[in-house]
Amino acid sequence: MSKREKIILIVTAVAVLIGGYTYFFSSPSKVISPFTQRVSIDELNSFVLETATGLMGFELTKAEAHSIARAEALWARDIFLSGENLEEEELLGVSFIYSGYLESKGRKMAVINGLEYNEGDEIEPGGYIVRSIHSNKVVIELKGKKQKTVVPLVDQ
Repeated sequence: MSKREKIILIVTAVAVLIGGYTYFFSSPSKVISPFTQRVSIDELNSFVLETATGLMGFELTKAEAHSIARAEALWARDIFLSGENLEEEELLGVSFIYSGYLESKGRKMAVINGLEYNEGDEIEPGGYIVRSIHSNKVVIELKGKKQKTVVPLVDQ
């Protein structure tokens, strides 16, 4: 038996002995119920008021609101069970997934984040424009800026 195996067996034996002692011989810890402590009504009301006031001033960003709306929608497929890694490009905190391409009668259409767009369309949640559509990628630009990003087509 190698030195490494002996060390592993010793550590395992010590862990089992400590666990057995704790389980069989230690006294049960005193559990403090939250119902045994009395809180005054005034303290409780002030806590609720502080929490409610804090939540009223909280606003979601457009990206957060869009993410929540997309998360609440039904998913077409479970990406975690399929084993696929979706390639996505991020532009200022918003991610884009280019998952479909269609060309008919000279018109090109891209499926980005599950929605269909033509060249020049504004992408949800807003502020981004589809500049060009190709069979293997789309070029997206931030409105009012010259910042462009290329999003590759995801193979399904």
